This record gives sequence, C-alpha cells and structure tokens, in this order.
Amino acid sequence: MTGPLRVLLVEDSSTDAKLIVHELRRSGRIVEFDRVDDADGLRDALASRRWHVVLTDSCLPSFGAIEALAIVRELADDVPVIIVSGTIGDERAVELVRAGAHDYVSKDDLRHLLPAVARALHDEELRSARQRAEAELKASEGRYRRIVETMHESMIVLDARGRVTFVNERAATLLGFRSDEMLGHTLSERIGVPDATREAHLAKPRAGASDAYELSVTRKDGETLLVHVNARPILDADGAFDGALWMVADLTERKQLRGALEKSEEQLRQLQKMEAIGSLAAGIAHDFNNILSVILTLSGLMLSDLDGADPHREDAVGIQEAAERAAMLTRQLLLFSRHEAPEARELDLNEIVVGVEAMLRRIVGEDVALTLSVASTPALVRGNVGHLEQVVMNLAVNARDAMPAGGALSIETARLELDEAFAAEHVGIRPGPHVALVVSDTGGGMDEATQARIFEPFFTTKTRGRGVGLGLSTVFGIVRQSGGSIWVKSAPGRGTTFTIYFPSVAGGGVTDGPQRAAPTTLRGTETILLVDDDDGTRKAAREILRRQGYSVLEARDATHALELSASHPRVDLLLTDVVMPGASGPELARRLTHERPSLRVLYMSGYSDEATARYGGASPRMTFLQKPVTPDALARKVREVLDAAEVERAPGT
Repeated sequence: MTGPLRVLLVEDSSTDAKLIVHELRRSGRIVEFDRVDDADGLRDALASRRWHVVLTDSCLPSFGAIEALAIVRELADDVPVIIVSGTIGDERAVELVRAGAHDYVSKDDLRHLLPAVARALHDEELRSARQRAEAELKASEGRYRRIVETMHESMIVLDARGRVTFVNERAATLLGFRSDEMLGHTLSERIGVPDATREAHLAKPRAGASDAYELSVTRKDGETLLVHVNARPILDADGAFDGALWMVADLTERKQLRGALEKSEEQLRQLQKMEAIGSLAAGIAHDFNNILSVILTLSGLMLSDLDGADPHREDAVGIQEAAERAAMLTRQLLLFSRHEAPEARELDLNEIVVGVEAMLRRIVGEDVALTLSVASTPALVRGNVGHLEQVVMNLAVNARDAMPAGGALSIETARLELDEAFAAEHVGIRPGPHVALVVSDTGGGMDEATQARIFEPFFTTKTRGRGVGLGLSTVFGIVRQSGGSIWVKSAPGRGTTFTIYFPSVAGGGVTDGPQRAAPTTLRGTETILLVDDDDGTRKAAREILRRQGYSVLEARDATHALELSASHPRVDLLLTDVVMPGASGPELARRLTHERPSLRVLYMSGYSDEATARYGGASPRMTFLQKPVTPDALARKVREVLDAAEVERAPGT
C-alpha cells in the first residue's frame, strides 16, 4: 500500500491519541488521522471517507469497543479494527476478537502497534484479493478449481443442506483426510462439528451475509484444532442460497508459534542474564581465592611456628577458620558458574541432609517449623556433594516461598525397595533398592496445570523480579544427572510434597578411578618453577615450598618463566597459574614441556578446572589444584605429582 495511511482513532484522550499517532509516524510514513469519542462521531467519520484502519479504545465514557466494532461492521465491514487500550483480561480480549477485532495492543507497550497495523493491512489486502478471486471463480469452473487448489488458505464448500461439496488439498491436509473422504458428508460426520452448531453458523450465509468465528474441529487422527472460519454465502443464478464457502485458518499453529517465539525471547534474555551473572561470579571467586590463598598460607605457617601454649595461637586459628569459611563461599560461586560434568562419588544422603540443617534453619526463618528425619542406616547414593546439597536447599527455599505466613517443612530420607508394579506406574524408575528424599510443606499447594510445568526452565509462579524460574528445573536436572527421578504431589490449599528416588549403591566405597598413593613425606629437594602474576599468592607459595626443602625459581609471568628455565639446567615441576597477563599457564606449559619432555605441570588457579581445559591445559601429565590452597594441601599435591613422575621413570613401569 502506498500513499498516506488513513487512521480513524476512537479515543477520548487527546494525549493518548498523540502518542499513538507519534508511534505510527515512526515508520516514516505519512499518517492522516481523525479522532472521535462517541458513536455519532464514529458513524459520521466512516461515512465521510475511506479509512485504512480503525484504532479504538476498549472503554470510552459514552460507549465501548463492542459498540464501535458493531458500527464499523455495519458501515465499513472491510476496515480492520485494532483495540488499543490499557491492560485487559484474556476473557475480554477473546470477547473483542470474537466481536470482530483484528488484534489487541496495550497502551503500555506501543512497540507492537506498527506490526499489528501492518498485519491488519496485509490481512485486508489478502481479503480483498480473495474477494476478487471469488468473483473470477464464478466465471469458470475449470479456472476456479485450478486457482482454489493452489491457494494457501484452506477452503471448504458446503451445499444448502450443510454437506461438503468441495474441499481443497490444503483443507484436506489440515483436517487429516483425503479430499474424497470429505465429499458428501456433513461436518459432524467428519470433523466433529455438531449439526446444531453447523446450522447456527450457516444462519448468516442463508440470509445472504458473511460471518466469521472460531471453531473447534477434530482431525481424522483425533487431534483437536482451533480454527478461524470466514463463512460466505454461495448464491445460485436466481440469487437464492445455494451453500456456503468456508475459508479456514488454523489458529492452533499460529498461537503455538507466537507463544513459542515469546517464550524463546524470554528464555534468551534469562540465559544472557544468567551467563553474565555466572561470569561475574567466576571472576569474583578467582580474585577472592587469590586473597584467601595468602591468608590461609600465612595463617598456616603461623600455626606451624607457634607452640600450643603461645597466646597468639588462638588468633591464628580464628583467622584460618574464617578463611576456610570464606573459601566455602567461593566454592559455591564456582559451582554456580561452572558447566563441566560434576565429579560423582558415593555419598550418604543422611549426612548431606544433616550437614545443611543449620543453613536451612537460617533460610526458612523462625516462622517455619523445620523437621528432619533420616534413615536409621546409611542412605548411600552416587552423586556430587555440592549438587545434592543444592537440591535440598532449592526445595527448602521453594517450600519457604510457598509459606509466606509460616508453616511446617519436613525433610526425610528413607531406604526402600521399589517393585515392578511401582516402576510400571512411575516412568523412569527401575525396580530395585532406592533411597528416597521427601520434602513436604504446608503451603498453598499447586493446581494440576502448575504441576505440569514446574520443572520447565524459566517457569515461575512468583511475581516478576522475585525468581527466574530455575530453582526446580535445576533440581530436576541434578536428580536426572544422578540417575534419579522426582515426583510431586500437591493440591490447592493442601501443601506440596516432592519425592525423589535415587538408585541405592551397595556401599563399596568411592570408585572414581585409580587413586594415587598418599606421599609418605611432604619434603623434597627438587627444583620447582613457580609462576603467578599475583605477588601475594606467589610469595606465599614460595614460602611453603622452601620450608619443605624445595629449590624455587620464582616468575611473575610466562616471559620471565621462560628466561629462568633457559638459565637453569634442571626444572622438575612447573607450578603455574592458569589465567595470566600475556601468555596463559597452559601456553607456557606447552612451550616448556616441548623443551623438557619429562617436566611435570601443576596448575593452581582461582577458577574452576573448566577454565584450565578452555585454555588448553588438559593433559594426563598435568594436574589441577583449586585455590585457595593451604600449606598442607599445596605441599601434599606437589609431592604427589613429583612422586608419580618418579614411579613412571622407574624400570618396569
């Protein structure tokens, strides 16, 4: 469409009208408009000229959108009407669409106005084209059939008795039938439209008028579709009613696609935010771990220098304990930000639940009565400690949010044997020994529709800004990753119970692969090249190693490290940070191990070991040590790596 856009505004607010026109003119198109605010004004405006589109508020002082739609349908049936109003409910929106509105746009978000107008104009153009095509079809049956069969719209022709006389291929495909299977049958016989409904919808065409409505139909395979029908009368040569033409559009797919698009956009925004938070968390944890490494090292060295009676020993112990608590917080940040598969081992779920009790009581608050009940014997499962703790915490937080005025929360573990009958009724469960984790609350409960979606990522019943909808989806993912399954039982006003079934393990101990023998001594005389851009961390590590008898070459970056390596004939171990200015730790390791094939590498970083892999540091000859480190942990890991090298060099190995 070219030329000015002619818009008729049915609006009592001049300010809102100006905002609407301003939004329309953002497209760069010339907009000619008139504003009316009552029924008489609307009739006069429609009679005065041809309008491209009518934009009407849903409620005006003298009349409403339903009346406006009726007037437009009476005087300018081909002009599309779009509701531009404040927030209205779904039922009201459906009522307006059924009354003939083409679309609905909120005044709070006029960004959707231009696309809505474009769609309306486009649809009107299609409608006009369709009317022109129908006029041509009457002239030639052959031409009629060729055009109809190539149309993108679904078309059904009914005779005066309501029987199908023609259906194009698109309509047949939509309804799941062959064209010949539809012919001669009523709509009730083929697509489940009751005779009474069909006759009611044929009333206007029988009277010579068109009609439009939404209809629920049943495909041949039993699937229910929601379709929009434009029904027009077919008249014989004498002008008598001879049948009806149905133009059918599948609203099911359109609504699903629109909903899927909106959901995808929302998920993308959420994912981008979570990625940003994860990157920030990892960065904070890295920097904080460097600081904690220095605190833990110096406090550990102080403790080794102080005897039991020294009055300063208690202060040093306090410093070390506080640093260890802070280190636990950084581990939680890294757990949130990392993406690698978790290290799984044999765990007692009883110990997990009891271990987080103190934190749970702080989280749920004093107005929630928390009760723990664990199995009388070890409830052994295979999983990751941090992840299983997160399962318990997330479920507890979910329960707390369901009880804003307080209530009761119980967490139980139990060992049980699930038989084949139980497994048959619970998809994903195999018969055999299991460990159950049961979390119950006395909150408001959930209806069946909510229960069906609670594990979907980003689904939340909380108000915007109070939750991103990842808590229960994270629980679901961890449970499935651990080989378990989760079930929910709830009803409005009757609380909620989550039951998780984990496969029980036999209790054979940790079997995560071959374990290195613990070193018999932490001391050594080897030469270690220590590389870290953080001065405090590097000096603390140097002091630990020298106290254990090692010769330490100290470098602040990769360039300095390469210079030291070139001037020293013997280097037994490279102890390096991963992320450094200039060349990274893995890049330095590749260059040095090329020059010294027997060189062992130990990475020490405040990031997770995933960062080491990203920087190319994955190798059987390279080991990772997570910061913050204690003097004992560093000395033990260094000795372990060097001892492993000696074992490999020994004859017969």
